[in-house]
Amino acid sequence: RTKDYVAQTGAILIDYTQEKWYEKGITFDGILDAAGEANAFENAKKALRHGGSYASIASFDPGMEPTAHAPRMTNATFYLYKNNVADQDELMRLLAEEKLVVRIEKTFPFTKDGLRGLFEAQASGKSTGKNVLVLKEHEQVAQPTMRSMVLMEYKDPSKSLDSFPAAMRVLLADDDFTPKAVDRPSPALGQILIKTWAAAINPIDVKVTAGDLHVGGAGWAQPIPFTPGYDVAGVVEQLGDGVAGFQVGDEVFASNWALDEGQFIGQHDDNVPDSKFPKGPIGGAFAEYCVLPANKVSKKHPKVTFEQAAGVSMVGLTAMQALRFLSIEAGQKVLVLGGAGGVGFMGAQLARLAGAEVYATASARTKDYVAQTGAILIDYTQEKWYEKGITFDGILDAAGEANAFENAKKALRHGGSYASIASFDPGMEPTAHAPRMTNATFYLYKNNVADQDELMRLLAEEKLVVRIEKTFPFTKDGLRGLFEAQASGKSTGKNVLVLKEHEQVAQPTMRSMVLMEYKDPSKSLDSFPAAMRVLLADDDFTPKAVDRPSPALGQILIKTWAAAINPIDVKVTAGDLHVGGAGWAQPIPFTPGYDVAGVVEQLGDGVAGFQVGDEVFASNWALDEGQFIGQHDDNVPDSKFPKGPIGGAFAEYCVLPANKVSKKHPKVTFEQAAGVSMVGLTAMQALRFLSIEAGQKVLVLGGAGGVGFMGAQLARLAGAEVYATASARTKDYVA
Repeated sequence: RTKDYVAQTGAILIDYTQEKWYEKGITFDGILDAAGEANAFENAKKALRHGGSYASIASFDPGMEPTAHAPRMTNATFYLYKNNVADQDELMRLLAEEKLVVRIEKTFPFTKDGLRGLFEAQASGKSTGKNVLVLKEHEQVAQPTMRSMVLMEYKDPSKSLDSFPAAMRVLLADDDFTPKAVDRPSPALGQILIKTWAAAINPIDVKVTAGDLHVGGAGWAQPIPFTPGYDVAGVVEQLGDGVAGFQVGDEVFASNWALDEGQFIGQHDDNVPDSKFPKGPIGGAFAEYCVLPANKVSKKHPKVTFEQAAGVSMVGLTAMQALRFLSIEAGQKVLVLGGAGGVGFMGAQLARLAGAEVYATASARTKDYVAQTGAILIDYTQEKWYEKGITFDGILDAAGEANAFENAKKALRHGGSYASIASFDPGMEPTAHAPRMTNATFYLYKNNVADQDELMRLLAEEKLVVRIEKTFPFTKDGLRGLFEAQASGKSTGKNVLVLKEHEQVAQPTMRSMVLMEYKDPSKSLDSFPAAMRVLLADDDFTPKAVDRPSPALGQILIKTWAAAINPIDVKVTAGDLHVGGAGWAQPIPFTPGYDVAGVVEQLGDGVAGFQVGDEVFASNWALDEGQFIGQHDDNVPDSKFPKGPIGGAFAEYCVLPANKVSKKHPKVTFEQAAGVSMVGLTAMQALRFLSIEAGQKVLVLGGAGGVGFMGAQLARLAGAEVYATASARTKDYVA
């Protein structure tokens, strides 16, 4: 029945239905019993040379002690395979080079009928090849989408109504505020994909969107279509290659701005050819996901809200770096123009933290707000700061006040410094006004993670305050309201877009085969063989919604694309290896399935060598090198491997230790990868146990079974003269 199938291995066939292998007069150096044939161990003594070796994967006859049968046999044992990534990698190499064959008998969908059919096929004992559960069709996967604010054109201020100030022109375009479905970006080399939870608006967003910094040739505008928003806070969704120091799930914040240290207006990292930083997009925060270079990203402190983290980057970095540009020291006098603005409010606080004597302009409407900084207030509606007779060491213009640079010359000491973030009056060359001023310039902040980290530390220690004026939902009306609030110039604090409520997030779910009880073979019908008892329970085959697992330290979450069934799945599910006390059964509820192939969905802490999206395969089996039956890694106290679950492959996601996982070769299908691990590892390691060498004679009992078919091929690749038992039905397959 099986001889044609077994013939594919190149082995010399012995039809066990016609002749007895132990009566053929052949002396074997090693025998691998992959069939559990009755009396195989005793019969092996007739056909095995003195000092030969014997291993059974299906019968306990030889016992568990390899040297118990010496000196008649060098080694003889019931053999269980061990997880070994190096062996898995070798199996994958042989498959990719087409030196090893995994035949897929049949695939089954992840449905009740599919699972039932999978177990029926395995339990029948009639398959010539692997039966595989297919959970995902792996043709080209559709690009995931997201909602995003998308600017389809830049406005032309020259065509706007004169009754609107420049900053308000953005409000004339209604459709721009409707979130649109667009392709979700994927992180490239050195990039991080962030799931946006909060995004803060800044004056630059209004100006760019209104066209004020586009038609004038300043070069701020990105190619159309463009998603506004620079300041983002959220959770790491995916890591690009080469990113270190972050894990999926980390809470982070950033400003997706220019990186070039020598930048001036318009020189963002996409159009500065000599930038020493990786290229990347600018903006993009007003969307459900944002991709940006990892060297712009900082981790958020748990004490700081996502709104605060989103609100601090641009204004905090600008203020911190501008004060550094002014060379402010403790005891010096500093004036901040526009203390109620985002940068001014930050600047006044940071200057006081540096020990300076701080003055800040405000109005009657904003003075109570600005007073929170501890600055000495100057009401610009009542008095002129440059006529108060105070000599300042540094002036930070955060307001763009008319004639501020000329007036600063009246109030700044000789050799003092001046920076404006809102007016080009001082020009772009810091030393152009020497020696009257040490430094004076229009100042643009630079991305600097160390500065971001310091801002986060100050927020967490409550030494720095970010006031959230108002939050807006990610809707058409919410986006319009966000821009209106910013453009009005009346806010005392940050306006923030909230894309996700960050109370406790519901645990994601998945579909899974769930075994709610182990069967008792003693109560099964006598007309059913032991391996078929599993078929008596119908509900077990209905996929159920369960919590999706999360990878712990050293673990990987795999999105399952294919999972192969093995005889052990039938036996465990049927109760054959539970009630007998062998100890194979995991705690209930339990998801069967050991051999899995799929795509890395998420990495636990401490995992190296893998990236989200990698195509991988594994066998979620025991790891302990000294194991014997029942000693899985969850109950072997001296295991040197991390503890982890056993099984779990018959589900949409499977979590398992990273040191069980190998990468799949592109030439090998997911079905083949899922089908090779348990049978391939068992055969490879059993042959190693037998110490097979080139030229020796090896007998494989059960050449049509999964392990036997692998064993016959691997023994021939090792140079052995291979014999395999088969029937008329499978001889071509085994051959």
